[in-house]
Amino acid sequence: MNSFPYKDDQMEQADPLFMGRQQELALFHEVLGMTIGANLVNVYGTGGIGKSSLLHAFQRCCKQIGVREFLIEGHSSMQTPAAFCAQVLQLLGTSPEASVNSEDDIVNACIRQLNAVNETEQVVLLLDAYEYMESIDNWLREHFLVRLGKRLITVIAGRLPLSEAWYLSPEWRKRLLSLPLSELNFTEARQFCHVNGIHSESSIIQLWNETKGHPLMMAVAVIAMQHAAKDAIEEGALRAKNIDFLSYIVERWLREVPVQSDRTIVEAASTLRYFNQDSLSYVLGRELDTRGFRELIRYSFVYKTHHGWRVHDLLRSVVIQDLSSRSPKQYEHYLIRIVSYYYEQFTSRRRTNETTWFAGELMYYIGGPIPRAFLQGLGTMPRYFQPAAPSDFEAIRHYLQRREEEARDTEIQLYDPYSNRSFQYRQSAGQSRHSIMWVNLNELCEIGLDCFWILKDVNETIVGLAVIIPINRKSLDYLLQHPLSSAYFHGLEKCRLDAYAVPESTRSGWFIHTIDIADFENAQLHFSLAHLIISLVFSGEQIIVSPPPTSYYSDALESMLFEKTAHGAHTGYDGKTPSPTYILDTRGDKLLNYLEHMMKLAGIELITRKQPDVEKHEPKPMGNPEVILTERERQVAELLREGLTNAQIANRLHLSEITIKKHLNAMFQKLEVTNRTLLLSKLIELIWK
Repeated sequence: MNSFPYKDDQMEQADPLFMGRQQELALFHEVLGMTIGANLVNVYGTGGIGKSSLLHAFQRCCKQIGVREFLIEGHSSMQTPAAFCAQVLQLLGTSPEASVNSEDDIVNACIRQLNAVNETEQVVLLLDAYEYMESIDNWLREHFLVRLGKRLITVIAGRLPLSEAWYLSPEWRKRLLSLPLSELNFTEARQFCHVNGIHSESSIIQLWNETKGHPLMMAVAVIAMQHAAKDAIEEGALRAKNIDFLSYIVERWLREVPVQSDRTIVEAASTLRYFNQDSLSYVLGRELDTRGFRELIRYSFVYKTHHGWRVHDLLRSVVIQDLSSRSPKQYEHYLIRIVSYYYEQFTSRRRTNETTWFAGELMYYIGGPIPRAFLQGLGTMPRYFQPAAPSDFEAIRHYLQRREEEARDTEIQLYDPYSNRSFQYRQSAGQSRHSIMWVNLNELCEIGLDCFWILKDVNETIVGLAVIIPINRKSLDYLLQHPLSSAYFHGLEKCRLDAYAVPESTRSGWFIHTIDIADFENAQLHFSLAHLIISLVFSGEQIIVSPPPTSYYSDALESMLFEKTAHGAHTGYDGKTPSPTYILDTRGDKLLNYLEHMMKLAGIELITRKQPDVEKHEPKPMGNPEVILTERERQVAELLREGLTNAQIANRLHLSEITIKKHLNAMFQKLEVTNRTLLLSKLIELIWK
């Protein structure tokens, strides 16, 4: 989005919540001008996201250019076509004709008068809170709107997008424009603060951490900050001022979940940062069927991400606070299940990008406040460091030049919502340059192009650079001479140094030469940086690093249990400040020991290598005491006996096909068979005989 803020003093006075929606306004102007061929606009998003504010802005646009508009609130309990049409007639300034005797007459009169007005002037029908009009959705789609002139524009706003039935119609599909509303991005939030007289970057970042760009919460937070002395805003003060209002917003969201059992599922989903049907079933300790899962993901506060589904951050925050204080044992139970789930996912698979992601999520839950603050991020689509290609090296040169020229004093703000702790780090322009000062591309290319890792933004511009050197016979000469690494390697006994000198085709560990991001005030880049370190930690190797001597780096490394070496300190960054060398060894069984140590520090006594299966049912024998199947496995077996496919069994039991496959694989192992045919034969032989 751009052109923020909407410069209209009357609008700001009439609706201070309206912000950052210039793209939506521009699209609406195109609809009014009939330049994009759409006459049905669907605005949707979760509670407090600004749907009503946007409709009021649309209404104002119409008045400014002389377009006739009618705004209808769904809260008005219009549950019948006649009630809806009666309200439209009232807005038209007319009453049903004397000859109107039935509901059909009222509907026909409404359509006749709307079309009559639309013949002489453009008309826009604005329907707000559409979720309350569900009972007349089919009538509006099939019988009402189709009888209105195509010049008439309809805007439908609600928490959820229009149902699939709208998109199944070729006619509606070509006339429909979807406008999903999301939270403001960080740039828009900063601009909004500036417009409202808040210029302190630390206050802006604190406000962002508390509101995640949610418009209604942004407005409330700004009001709170305007009434407080700017230098008196203390850690947690904003949360204390807004928690009651936040609870009110959350209660509005949870009106969508009237059944307590469904709210329990929402609670469990909120403890997970990302979830799918399998992970949520694991955390609940029971299988959530497909129907229940689909109901969950249709709530307006649940949205799809690259890694599964996610509950809105504000709702997650309040649910976690409420659950942890109201039922700490239940909250702890969920956390243990989450840690156990990610632990099993990580330890039971070959190392891939997916297992690295599991490692990051595991670290989020067991790493404590600082790793969580680094991994918090500001978006739902995190970006990761990737190996550089030869074609990237000119861009890397430009990145280094840009970093040198644009280095500035920065104030880094990180926030952990679980502990409600903030972490501030100040870095001078000179300190900012330290992390790239020893990058000599020609020297490093001699070691190998695979040393370079880059982070790109959505525009494919490099915004982060890492140089990670594999330690072997070829690189050891460089490491023995380089100012960042020579003190450590020269201080080793000969036998230990020789152990690093493995053949060039392999490595004995990693030396992190450089790890840098373009903007240290961008929280999303901190996520990417932390994720890179975590991927190395969980690679099961030895990692050595001697970062710039600032608490930003030392806190991050020490929170992940990197240890300072007895030797290896140097002054290679500024010629005077000692910079320690850190090491972490997770080779072999040390990785599992590392994980268990981290979990114990987090107060989670696992389970780990002995975690029971998600099934909580007591095993029940099926005919033969030597063959023990769970209740669910018995149900799957019976349906398999009927000749049903996996998909048919899943549909019958309201489970996913993946879950059915898991049950079949479990039975394969118990009965020592390899396919469905052999399984049926074994079941007949041992159980059904």
